[in-house]
Amino acid sequence: MNRNRLRLMNAMRTALFQRNKVQRSARTAQANFAPQALQRRARDNAARQIDEAAIIAGAVLRDYAVPLGLAAMAGLAFVFRRPLLTAADAVAERLRSTNAPSPPSPTPEHDDEPI
Repeated sequence: MNRNRLRLMNAMRTALFQRNKVQRSARTAQANFAPQALQRRARDNAARQIDEAAIIAGAVLRDYAVPLGLAAMAGLAFVFRRPLLTAADAVAERLRSTNAPSPPSPTPEHDDEPI
């Protein structure tokens, strides 16, 4: 065979391989950017990020349980401060009435009795 003919056949074969490769990548890109594929990937990414956030939040809650609990209690106390103040006043009045000094009970004097 002629050298030029072999060179042209090799060039043609290479061009066909490249064309097939470009067509495959174009079909892949078209499939990846289809609306259903975009929606599925967005849903999967959102689910993965939510799972990661839940794992991180769980770790933070485990590591800082006491400070977060105190902060939560302080937040609740701030939100319910007015009802708590009125209830605290009522409780304080009740405690004052029960802790009021009672009149001394008469105790018999045993100093006068013989032993």
